[in-house]
Amino acid sequence: MATNMFKKFTESLNREWDVPVGTLSGALVVEAGSLRVGVTVTGRGDSTTSKTLADGTVLSGIPAGGVGNRPTGAVVAVDGSWLFPVATVANGATSVNGTGTKKGVPVYRITATGLLTLVATGNTFVGRIDDGTIVGGVAPIQIGIV
Repeated sequence: MATNMFKKFTESLNREWDVPVGTLSGALVVEAGSLRVGVTVTGRGDSTTSKTLADGTVLSGIPAGGVGNRPTGAVVAVDGSWLFPVATVANGATSVNGTGTKKGVPVYRITATGLLTLVATGNTFVGRIDDGTIVGGVAPIQIGIV
């Protein structure tokens, strides 16, 4: 289950989308064709992860996909607010009197790298800075129709 949720999504709007190989929960995804933006609530059905134990032993191949997902699919939320690193944001509160990048500022995904930025040119709109606090360049982003 995604751990970067900031404000709850509407469960009735969730759908299973085909997502890239290796996609885990909490990833920002853009649906092929429609260019709708969402965040994976579960990992892709065939995704795996690894864990390092206290003694240094690495366990790999641990299933990380959502139960019941197609091998190529993940459950995706199309609304709510999520925490993601964003290049060039200012840390601090996003309120009117805060020192952070202000609530409502558009956020874009750089097509070539998947990184998030405040620069619109040539990039895909993903949402807007939400009401909250930006810490270490990690900002609350409201996705969906905003």
